[in-house]
Order: sequence, then C-alpha cells, then structure tokens
Amino acid sequence: MKNLNEMAQDECRACSNRRGNKETATRGVYTCAKCGAIFGHCYLGDSYAFVSGFMTTRNVPAEEQRYFDFTVLGSTGIGRRHGWYEPASGLMTQIG
Repeated sequence: MKNLNEMAQDECRACSNRRGNKETATRGVYTCAKCGAIFGHCYLGDSYAFVSGFMTTRNVPAEEQRYFDFTVLGSTGIGRRHGWYEPASGLMTQIG
C-alpha cells in the first residue's frame, strides 16, 4: 500500500491524473497517460535528458506542446524546472 507521499509522486502536475502514469527509465520521473506531461523528482542534469535548456525559435502550435514539471536537485540545492516544451525537439516553448 502506498503512503501519501508516494501517491503524490505519480499524480500529474498538469491535469491531476493518477491512472496509467508510467515511470520513465529515470527513477522518480513519470509520463502522464492522459495529457503527455512529464513530471517528477530528479537531478538537475537528468532533467536535461527530457527537456533541453534552450528555447525553440519556431512558433509551435499548442497541440504539439507538452507540460513539464521537475523538482530538481542541483549544485545550488533543490529547485524547480517547469513550463512547456516540444516533444519532437525537446526544446522549451515557454518557461513557467
């Protein structure tokens, strides 16, 4: 049986979906089965494997964008990376 903290870890931060979310190869990072968002806890460097630190230069249609939200541990401590990205390129379209 999961405790409250474990249940919150696999709840999508974009749409609150809990059903069918799959943990990725990076432990603590999940993909939402409903909206396609990626979210979770990981090292800062690991988060760049999912979403680049660079912005796209093209105007990406909303239906081609997905939400990302990571709680990250880096050299300056615990932080947060979140916004919207284009899955095809891995580039961010919006921060925050």
